[in-house]
Amino acid sequence: MKNVFGATAPRRIFSLVGLTTLGIAQLSYAKPDQASFGLDASVLNAHNRCIVQLSDDVPKADVQGRARGMLARANAMNNASAKLNHIYQHSIKGFTLSMPCEQAAKAFGNDPMVKRLSPDGVVYMNPRPPGKGPGGGGDGGGDVPDPQITPWGVAAVGGSRDGTAYTAWVLDTGIDLDHPDLNVDASRGFSAFTKGKDIGVDDGQGHGTHVAGTIAALDNARDVVGVAAGATVVPVKVLDRRGSGSLSGVIAGVDHVAANASPGDCANMSLGGGAYAPLDEAVIQAAAESGAYFVLAAGNENQNANNSSPARANGPNVFTIS
Repeated sequence: MKNVFGATAPRRIFSLVGLTTLGIAQLSYAKPDQASFGLDASVLNAHNRCIVQLSDDVPKADVQGRARGMLARANAMNNASAKLNHIYQHSIKGFTLSMPCEQAAKAFGNDPMVKRLSPDGVVYMNPRPPGKGPGGGGDGGGDVPDPQITPWGVAAVGGSRDGTAYTAWVLDTGIDLDHPDLNVDASRGFSAFTKGKDIGVDDGQGHGTHVAGTIAALDNARDVVGVAAGATVVPVKVLDRRGSGSLSGVIAGVDHVAANASPGDCANMSLGGGAYAPLDEAVIQAAAESGAYFVLAAGNENQNANNSSPARANGPNVFTIS
């Protein structure tokens, strides 16, 4: 497994980002009967969804048509009214269907264009009250910001550098769009949530803002300074205000980055959980498609990163950081 401790410019400034990402969201893949910690009903229903992965050689322009055709076939065979939740064109090729994989398999399990059927799953952080993210909510309260400090992780990699020419895509709980110490570009953002309080890219939990600050907090007189100070951070919300989401939603965020990132950008994933092949393959293909550097957390659990996804993903422009 890859442990990256810096590289030559311009890669270096963002390979360092992963080394300073201290607030890793430890994700677990919940079973249907597992305690919900107040998870949203649509998230908890993940076990009734199926990620349909098509053959890698299916042209991306054909994915939507194939997805709609397979949906119609599955509904007709199962007398069902399933819907398409996400369509993936730029990382893995495929879609998420609101139907258990057992039913999907009856309709097109033997289709030569179908590479894999994988049950969706719930991902969630260690429980934390909504809005009480890492750092306690910003600059310590009051109207006067705390004096700027250099976090030990930033100092450990040689200090902050000017990141104003760079972009980091933060796949997490969103980012506080009004944070005075961050340069946030919401126009390129994405939310895996299509209804309810999490429909936008604003951060209702705190972890994504914390990670964005580690990456890119401005070099000014307040709070902390990021390892790539002043870099533009783009919120890719794949976890909700409770710190929970779905594997299909995380892959949708990766697919969004694959479609919109530019070569030399960074995509930061300070999250991880059990081994899950569709997520690993999505990261590998997204890095190849976009030319962006994907920085993955090895985890905080003192175990072999080869047992975790997406940490075990291995390919060009993919860096797993311990």
